[in-house]
Order: sequence, then C-alpha cells, then structure tokens
Amino acid sequence: SSLPTIRPVSPGMTTDGAMASNDEEPSEDVSSPHQPSPGSVSGLPARFGLNVSMSFVYTVIAGVSSVVMTPLLLHHLGELVYGVWALSLSLAGYLEILEFGFVSACTRLIAQDAGKRPEEVSKTLSTSLVVLSVFGLISLAVGLGIAFGAPSWFHLAPSLRPIATTVIIVMTIGIAISVPGDTFGGGLAAYQRYDLRSLSDILSVVAATGAIFALIELGRGLEAVALAGTIISVILHPIRWAMLRSVDSAIHIGRKFVSRSRLAMMAKMSNWFFLAGVASLISYSADLIILGAVFNVKLVALYAIGGALGGIAQRALAPPAAVLLPEAAALSKDGTKSELATLLVNGTRTTVLLGVPISLVMGILAVGAVRAWVGPGYDQAANVLALFSVYTGLRTVISPLESILIGSGRVRPWAVSMAIQGVVNVGVTLALVWTLGLVGPALGTVVATVLILGPTFAVYGCRVAEISVFSYLRQVVGPHLLPSAVVSTALVLARHLAERGRFQFCVTAVVAVLLYGLIYYLWCATPNERAQLRRMAGRLPLRKQVS
Repeated sequence: SSLPTIRPVSPGMTTDGAMASNDEEPSEDVSSPHQPSPGSVSGLPARFGLNVSMSFVYTVIAGVSSVVMTPLLLHHLGELVYGVWALSLSLAGYLEILEFGFVSACTRLIAQDAGKRPEEVSKTLSTSLVVLSVFGLISLAVGLGIAFGAPSWFHLAPSLRPIATTVIIVMTIGIAISVPGDTFGGGLAAYQRYDLRSLSDILSVVAATGAIFALIELGRGLEAVALAGTIISVILHPIRWAMLRSVDSAIHIGRKFVSRSRLAMMAKMSNWFFLAGVASLISYSADLIILGAVFNVKLVALYAIGGALGGIAQRALAPPAAVLLPEAAALSKDGTKSELATLLVNGTRTTVLLGVPISLVMGILAVGAVRAWVGPGYDQAANVLALFSVYTGLRTVISPLESILIGSGRVRPWAVSMAIQGVVNVGVTLALVWTLGLVGPALGTVVATVLILGPTFAVYGCRVAEISVFSYLRQVVGPHLLPSAVVSTALVLARHLAERGRFQFCVTAVVAVLLYGLIYYLWCATPNERAQLRRMAGRLPLRKQVS
C-alpha cells in the first residue's frame, strides 16, 4: 500500500488548542519544564543512538518478515485472493482515523507530565482509554458496514465476497480494540522510550510471522491469516502497558482517574491532529481503493507488491525522524534557535544517510528487487516501486522538517499543508489512473509531495529554526551528492546483473549500500557524525553479543 507518514505528537500546542508561537508559552503551569536532553552528540538527543538502533533492529526484522512472507502469501493464496488481502488492509486502515486525533493529543499531555507528575499522567491515560473505547465501538460499527458493502462496491467475484467480508470483520475487531490500546504506545513515545516500543513491535512481528508461516504450511486460508494477525496485535497492547509501568511504576489506570478537565484539554487540541490524520489517510491509503474501484484486485495486488518494497526505506526513516520530535519540543521551549537549527540539520543528514542508499537501490534496481522478492511475472510492480523510491528520497528531507514543525508547536501550518497535499494527491491520482493505469496513484503521491509538502515544510521548518532554506539544503544535501553520484552510476552498470537472480540482486544491493556508507564516512561526514555513527553501532545487540 502507499506509505504512511509519521504519526505525530504535538508538544508545542497550548492547552486550549491554539498554537504556541515564539513568544507564547503553553498556558498550563508546568513547574518543572521538560529540559532538552543532556549529553547529546552533534546536537542530537542523548538517547538518539539507543532509540534509533533498536528501531532499526525492528526495521530489519520487519523487512525480513515482509520479504519472506509476501511471496509465500502471494503464491499460496493466488493473485486474486492476495489482492483481496491488500484491499482489506487498506479499507480497515481507514477506521483508525476514528480516534479523532485523541491519541496524539493524549501523547502530548503525557509528555508534559512524564517523570514529574504521575497522577496527572494517570488521569490522561485513564481518560483517554474511556474516550477511545467509545471511539473503538464507533469504528466497530463502521467497519461492519464496510465489511458487508465492500464486496459489491469493488465488484468482487462471488467466490471472493465471503472471504473479503470475513477478513474485514476480523480486522475491524482488532482495530476497535487497538483504538484505545494505542494509548499505551503513545505513552512510551511521550516518555521517549522508543526502544521499548520497538521491542514490543519486534515481539509482535516475530509472533505474527511464525503464526502465518504455520498456517500456510497447514494449508489454511486468508481468514485464518487475518485472525492470527488480529489476535497478536491485540496482545501487543497489554505488553506495552507493562512496559510503560516499568518506566514509571507510579502511574495507574482506573475509573477514579478519569477527568473531565483532561477530556476538555484533549478535545481542544485534537482538531488539527484529526485534520492532518484524515489528509494523511486519504493521501496514503486511497491508492489501493481507487485501483480496486476503477480496475480489479489483480492490479491491487501488483500495486501492493511495489508499495510494500517501497516501504522498506520509509520504515528506515521513521525512527530517527520521530526521535527528533520530543527534543524539538524541549528546545523550542527551553533551548535556543541555534540549537534547534543544529538539531534540524544534523537530524536531516542522518535521515538522508539512512534513506537515500536504500532508495537508490530500490529505484534503480526495481525490476531486480521485484523478481528477487516474488519471482518473475510481476515486473509491472517495478514501476510502482521506482516511483515510491523517489517519494522516499524526498521524505529523507521532509520528515525531519515535519518533526521540527510539530515539536515546536506549528501544528496548524503542518495540518493545513497535509490537507492541501491530500486534495492534490487524490485529484492527481484520479486524473492519472485513467491514462497511466497502475503507476497513476504512485505518481500522484510524488507530484503532491513535490508541489506541496516539500516547499511548505522547508519554508516553515527553516523559519522555526531561523535558518535559510538555501543554507539548510546546502548542509543536508550537499554532502550526499558524491556518494549518490558514485552509487547511482554503479547501480546502473550492475542493473542487468541484479536482474538475473535473487543472489545477484542481494549482493549488488548490499555492496551498493556499504559503498555509499563508506564514501560518506571517509569524505563527507563530520567528526561528530563519525562519533555518533560509532556510538549507534555500539548500541546494536549483535555487536554486544560478538564482543
């Protein structure tokens, strides 16, 4: 499917839902304000290495799981049933918007009190769980309506209709439970414990992969696969609650902590999050639905293959960009503009270093990547993958700007930009899908990102950090020109070799990524970046085990 943006948190909003400008502090009286992370390296948060390293362990495990399981599902289920699976995932994903921005608002409030006022955190958690439980019931009702209507909306064959209905019902139940359960994941983010959240995700992926593999070996159908995934996703929430309690044992949930004042705070600040959430969901989840409505589920399956491969680099970008957000919130309140500019520049250089090599590999070797993953016969998906690789390359610069905007409290321009981008994305997609077919939705995503998100986020983000757009781009893009040029040339020359088989593709991809990193490390990285890279490498569990 299309690639989601980072789920945002907004520590910079005032408690009445207004935006905190440079000379306007949040209206809530915070006796012990959150300070910027001490001991940072090169302007990055102190826990940056641990959080990002653990997030990358999860990214690698999730990537391996996707690489292994998608071909198995595709060949076991067949193209048509796999298309139903992808379409069902996309439709069910729309139900998540029915949390109405409360999860992000809850996370913001918890971040204010994390480690300082456990009773207030308990009030926020308990109130959020009650409100979101109601929203979960609403999503359940809506999902059941979608489950019984979707087969006729998308003109599915009679044999596929009961499968689609059952799968969507099962997914709907899981999402109805996850809407309130997401409160615990937001709490871990508020405490800046992305490492624990990644650990819970790793447990979930490993369990789901094992369960689905066993079901395939037993010859079970799509309904059993959906049920296994839903059960495991539901079990994830109490695990995260236990982790949150291990971080702060003084917090509790219960009816006595439910607070009307906390409800009012969350309701007032959730508006912009909801607007941006709707825009993001429409932009990045509508592609499969449009293809399914206009064409057929076979094209949905092909598009899902290209989108899933494109998501590998996107997942690599999410951890470092998300970790920047709470630090930006702290610096916007207690730091200086120069510190915020340093965070923006160095954070972006990190995301570019992590995302661009994978984008180049997936974009230039798109045909080889698809063949290595799902075998021959699906080369049309390579065009989708190539376009998503361009989008991911753009996101290496846009995602840190997005985190700085949200963290510094500029949620309004961020949300409005997302809304405009969503309209442009869907409009361009609808126009192109009739003429270009399969690649139309992916091209629509790229066009909307170039026209809307890139310029607006660059202008607003650089304005917040008080750095010129030219200086920002020079510092974050300039150092990557040499490794990008060398690796791109090498990949073009090796493209035909990579298309000959899975082994040849994997070797070519690994060599390209290592070559990019080596060139950057030797000739383009700053001394502080080299120190940070060594620290991040030292955090990896594999290195600890070897040593």
